[in-house]
Amino acid sequence: MHDRGLFSPEEAHRQLTQAQATQTTDAPPPKLKVDLARLAETQRIVTGIHDVYGAMYDDLGLGSLLPPSRYRASNRVLRDIVMARLANPCRKRRSVQQLEARMGIELSLPAVYRMMDHLNADRIQKLNRKALNLAKTMLPEPLQLWLFDCTTLYFESEVDDEFRRPGYSKEAKFNESQVVLALAVTPEGLPVGYEVFHGKQYEGHTLIAMVKRLCHTHGIAEATVIADRGMLTKANLEALREARVHYVVGARLKALKREMQTQVTDPTNYASTSAGASLAEFDHPDGRLIVSR
Repeated sequence: MHDRGLFSPEEAHRQLTQAQATQTTDAPPPKLKVDLARLAETQRIVTGIHDVYGAMYDDLGLGSLLPPSRYRASNRVLRDIVMARLANPCRKRRSVQQLEARMGIELSLPAVYRMMDHLNADRIQKLNRKALNLAKTMLPEPLQLWLFDCTTLYFESEVDDEFRRPGYSKEAKFNESQVVLALAVTPEGLPVGYEVFHGKQYEGHTLIAMVKRLCHTHGIAEATVIADRGMLTKANLEALREARVHYVVGARLKALKREMQTQVTDPTNYASTSAGASLAEFDHPDGRLIVSR
């Protein structure tokens, strides 16, 4: 990486002025010494990914996720695969191909699979703790507010097993086997934790198990969870209250009782905040109802 450009500001301005003058005249364009129609790309090398993100990867201590004395080659493969995924998320085979074609790095697909075999549950948990601890260092306040959601990841296979099962697919891949991925992040988008469930798992049943596990594992005494209305069912709200976990959930105006609708639509119930928004608070069977206008 270079701090200076290819041309100085004066030279760049001179070339731009000359190009503009050429475009405004009726003179024919200069004859090219190279036939552009016969040019063909044979190879492309992408630089910068390993320099920038690779340096961050090393600074975060991820290069020693596997014991270096025993898994030096697998640590290197893991680093290259992570860089490839950051550049262009795709399948493992495709990542290997793109590393060679675009970055000039040769990896074998069996080496990638061997590396993945070394990432057992304990090491993945170690990675999760490291990611959470790093996220805490970037936050000015204690980790108390989480954004929670689920997605589905499908496999190009109709053959299922105890974990990969057909289920409700958010990508409309209902004939494919899949898993359900639950993720919690901070408002800044920093990861708090994730968990993978079998493909038939109803996403509403993932919330309580994951919240309790995160609170227990990381010693979090107080937290507030924000999720969509489909995630925070009545049973989940009761479970969160029992666990003394706060929550923020969206509510549809039409789903409220008529008396509550009247209060919400009354402009005299709203007060302006220092940020310029108009807010109102009401008593609700599931907690405090806060409305913004």
